[in-house]
Amino acid sequence: MMKRIYFALVSRRDASALLIAVSVLVIYGNSIHNAFQYDDRHSIVENTHLRTAGNIPSFFTHPEYFSRDADKAMYRPLLLVSFALNYALGKYNVVSYHLVNIGLHLLCTLLLWGILRRLEQPPCMSLLGALFFAVHPLASEPVNYISSRSELMAAAGVLGGVLFYQRGVQKGALFFVVLSLLCFAAGLLSKSVAIVLPLWIVIWEWQRGHLAASWYRLWPYALVAGGYVLVIREFLVKAVLADPVRTWPQQLATQVKALVYYALLLLAPLKLNVDHAFTTSSVGELGVWFCALALGSLLWCVRGQSRQGILWILAGLLPTLVVPLNVLVNEHRLYLPLVGLVVAILGIRSLESAPGLRWGAPLLLAFLALITIERNSVWSDELSLWGDAAIKNPTAVRPVVYLGNAARQAGEPKLAEIHYRRALALDPQHLTVRANLANVYQDMGRYDLAVDAFAKVLTDQPGMTDIHYSLGRALQLAGRFAEARDQYRMLPVSSPHRALAVNNLGAVYEEMGKIDSALYYYGQAGQLHQARHNRGRLLGKELLQIRQWLDAKQFHQAENHARLLLAADEGEREPHFLLAVALFLQGRYSESIVMNQQLVEAHPDFDEGILQLALALESSGRFFEAEASYQELTKRTRSIEMNRIGTERLRALKERMP
Repeated sequence: MMKRIYFALVSRRDASALLIAVSVLVIYGNSIHNAFQYDDRHSIVENTHLRTAGNIPSFFTHPEYFSRDADKAMYRPLLLVSFALNYALGKYNVVSYHLVNIGLHLLCTLLLWGILRRLEQPPCMSLLGALFFAVHPLASEPVNYISSRSELMAAAGVLGGVLFYQRGVQKGALFFVVLSLLCFAAGLLSKSVAIVLPLWIVIWEWQRGHLAASWYRLWPYALVAGGYVLVIREFLVKAVLADPVRTWPQQLATQVKALVYYALLLLAPLKLNVDHAFTTSSVGELGVWFCALALGSLLWCVRGQSRQGILWILAGLLPTLVVPLNVLVNEHRLYLPLVGLVVAILGIRSLESAPGLRWGAPLLLAFLALITIERNSVWSDELSLWGDAAIKNPTAVRPVVYLGNAARQAGEPKLAEIHYRRALALDPQHLTVRANLANVYQDMGRYDLAVDAFAKVLTDQPGMTDIHYSLGRALQLAGRFAEARDQYRMLPVSSPHRALAVNNLGAVYEEMGKIDSALYYYGQAGQLHQARHNRGRLLGKELLQIRQWLDAKQFHQAENHARLLLAADEGEREPHFLLAVALFLQGRYSESIVMNQQLVEAHPDFDEGILQLALALESSGRFFEAEASYQELTKRTRSIEMNRIGTERLRALKERMP
């Protein structure tokens, strides 16, 4: 019975495809409710650019739309399109985001299965290789980490490009080559790592001995790659030449060691971690030369398809070898190289006939699947993810910092304080941790401690200009308004917190009783919802006060306050109107008429303003002008009540006129 099922699976493509699909869905079934993780916050959850489908064309021209923070700009327009569609369908329902990631992993697995079949692997080995890729724990990071969808989409572009190129060459059909180029372009528009596709094709052609005859097919890929490099040239120049995070010798030495480290992770994925204990290296280190010798020996020893697989691994890691990145090693970088590992393993001679393969392979797949399922549970939320990282890498600061961030986000400031103090014990001068600890003090209402902590950070690092905002906020909460005002004013115009600081300036001036300044700064905060609300609230409160003074016949107070509000914004209609009324009630008709004329000129559809102008004109004896104003009111107004008042006043005026 088992033998019959086995032959049915390997002989029928639909059965094999179904098995692959079921395997992926079952293994990642426990991941669909996992929370948004660290970079997901700035790139998805708080990225307002994704919330409007009309922004989709702009994703291709505005790299800064990649994140909430413009300084984190990246050119990945198709990735943003996928996030925007996710948001349009289900807002921040995390399940839909995970289903897309799982679907992309399934697509990559099926594409790899097709590639293996075209590499002339037997059906059983092609299926085994695809299942190995599907369940391998190193795929768990790009599948679980929603922001790492870029890796899945780029991989799909590369694998689709290779598969369609193979079909185009083997069938002699231009259509498939065009599809391959489209996949290449789509991969590049998702993440730059897809740039390795032409190199993978070159390696495949070289391995099968057709490289010399294939150059005419490769120039379109070079054209697409060149065009992409031109688009992202500013990012490349900054990362590689203008402002690299480490020197070239350090980068090369570190990545040579990283290649061996990656090889160990590929072959024994038992200690997966989002923060591996890995440090920079120098060219003079003996370990670096030992690693380089080991890699060279491996390439010298292997032959055939296994060598192609190893070269695909190295090519897949080439972008991170060339471009210095902040994080030294990262598991999601191994997603594409994992394809090379599959090809290398299946290229081992006589592997298909190895004793025990029929039973050993399912056991290995089951073992890897269990590791992946367990790893999915680690990704459930930030506390579990970074708690796992802190246990596996106890000397690292970053996991403890993220634990503190997660605790603070969960509304547990005391737990956050514990984590931040632990991080400071590891690195007492870590400025970000010190600033985060100050934020915790602020959350706990310990404002004096927060002020002192922020001030010390700013003293030690004046370049951290955004601390001016944090310090200003702490001073404001402590009731030290003049000092808070000074800190907000020192925040650079380019700061992402600028609008919030301007709004807070309005709040500070309101607390200080300077209403005109408060209204001015609320108005200067742009489209910030909080500022618009604050301005409307304060203006409404002050207008009510003016009306109360008018009712109490305290006309001078009403006049002075109306002038104060107009000083904050001359275009405001209500203060203008109430000033005209206050002047009228004091018998200062000429001044009231001037105010009303300005008001009606600025707001010609304001019925109350036209009526008040007519009353002032009538009271000053300018009957013919008053008559014209009453007629204008009855002609323009849409209010039945206002029409009635205007008609009655006009009739009474005509009776008085000579």
